[in-house]
Amino acid sequence: MKNELKINAEVLGIIESYISRLDSLMEYLKSVEKILKDKRKSLFFKNATFRNFTNMNLVAHLLESKARNYGEVYELATHKNEEISYDQLIKILGVLKDTENEDVEKEKQEERQKKLERVFKDLRNVLQDFSLRIDDNLKILVIFKKGDVRNSIINNINNIKKVDENLNQLYSSSLIRLANSFELLISKMYLANLNYNESSNDSNISDRPIKFSVLSQIGGIEEAREMILEEFVNDLMKKSANDWFKNLGAINKKIFNLDDEKAEVVEFFQRRNIVIHNGGVINTYYLNNVSAKYKEGLVKGEKIEVTNNYLINKISNFRIIGLKLYWYVYETCFHGEITDINEKYQGFAFDLLNAKEYDSAEKIYLLILEREKDLNTSDQFMIKINLCQTYKWRGDQEYVEKHIENMDFSSTNDIFLMCKALLLDDFDSALNHLKHNLAAKTDKNKRELIDIYLTWPLFQKFNLENDFNKYLKELGYGINVKELSSEE
Repeated sequence: MKNELKINAEVLGIIESYISRLDSLMEYLKSVEKILKDKRKSLFFKNATFRNFTNMNLVAHLLESKARNYGEVYELATHKNEEISYDQLIKILGVLKDTENEDVEKEKQEERQKKLERVFKDLRNVLQDFSLRIDDNLKILVIFKKGDVRNSIINNINNIKKVDENLNQLYSSSLIRLANSFELLISKMYLANLNYNESSNDSNISDRPIKFSVLSQIGGIEEAREMILEEFVNDLMKKSANDWFKNLGAINKKIFNLDDEKAEVVEFFQRRNIVIHNGGVINTYYLNNVSAKYKEGLVKGEKIEVTNNYLINKISNFRIIGLKLYWYVYETCFHGEITDINEKYQGFAFDLLNAKEYDSAEKIYLLILEREKDLNTSDQFMIKINLCQTYKWRGDQEYVEKHIENMDFSSTNDIFLMCKALLLDDFDSALNHLKHNLAAKTDKNKRELIDIYLTWPLFQKFNLENDFNKYLKELGYGINVKELSSEE
């Protein structure tokens, strides 16, 4: 290696830029999507005529779906080619009110009833613009009584379609931007390695020919070298994601072990390819190249969608890949020293925990724990407690309990014991440890510390406990945390 510090420093800068681009992409995706969805919602709900039209469609659906259950009110065959009158519709509402379905929970019945009452509100006014008619095939048709109403509805539907098209375009463009960002990361890391690593100048590079016509236009050896390296990197980028990670191992050997990340990247670029080149239709090549967990339920010939959830998940996962690459290169750059980066990464993981991005938070905590022996006892415990939270809030309490059993809390302080109790939902013990920890402090200092604790995700169930809220009132809190949480 010509200069190990230089290559690692350059690669760290490359990865930082990549992570920054992903953060910008995530913000762009979420903000533009919100604008479009708000517009769609406005078109759907604020247009009274369109809202009435959708309500009439709902009534038509109810009539058809319940026809066999409620006797003559729903006996469509006896009203063939007739318009359904206002009195009949009101009678339908009465039947639905009086009929109980034992298979449906009471809460769901009440929710359905409220929805129906909203549908039938101002029904007389709705029927000025629409009517319901039963055709020969016993289908319920929504009939427009006025041409201007019909035109208004069609215009609104077309506007909603345009918003949906814009949303799809947003998802497609974000997919491409994510792919470009990752490819740029990989190519720049390759190029940095080739520039600084003499061992990379193997026969594949040194024996590359240059046409005389090209050579005559090159200003010198350095320009020729740059051109050859760029061509070499372009050839590498045409290979598979598995090959990308393999070649990155020349920079850092730990990259070889990112098997889950490789599978993630392979699936993403396979999906990118069929979306761009195959209209999103699943083909054999996709099914043969992605791992089993990604193709579950997918069938050749069906269309695969690029959804908001898919993109948010992929951007988050690709960001984790960047953070892992940064961590491994940082270790090499600073000869195994992780004190500064450990604190930084604990902050990243805690932010993810607060944002309820538990999968991503788990990956960062596990990454930090790869160097557990180099962490002080306090950091080890806090990281493991927060790691347990990622499982707890995803509903895996059994794992939490097993993990807690393997941790020795005998020499820890009251705060760690409180955290243990909260992980196990032992709220009485948690409150006792909290009080014991705060006993020697003034009420003001107690409130200041509790202000900090209340920001911990670990307190989200503790907040709702009566005894905890009574303790807060004793300290002079003016707001009942339980009431505030229930309002939110």
